[in-house]
Amino acid sequence: MSQDLYRCTANNLATQSVASRSPETTVTEAVDWLETNGFDVAPVINDDDAVRGYVTLERLQEAESGAQVNAIPLITESVNCSPKSPTA
Repeated sequence: MSQDLYRCTANNLATQSVASRSPETTVTEAVDWLETNGFDVAPVINDDDAVRGYVTLERLQEAESGAQVNAIPLITESVNCSPKSPTA
């Protein structure tokens, strides 16, 4: 792995322009868009650029084709990611 990668910040590595779908997108439109672009998941963003959740190709393929996308909500509660202490 290149040493330059170790000097990068999350901002350097993050996608600057994220491809997304709106809540008004139909299931058929979303499936076509995901398959055309080679994606299997995409964020759902409303008109205020707020993330509503995400959709997956697998879940969309199981949905009714004329319906609007139903975003899977993001986890919003805090999660403790600190390492566990060894038990005595």
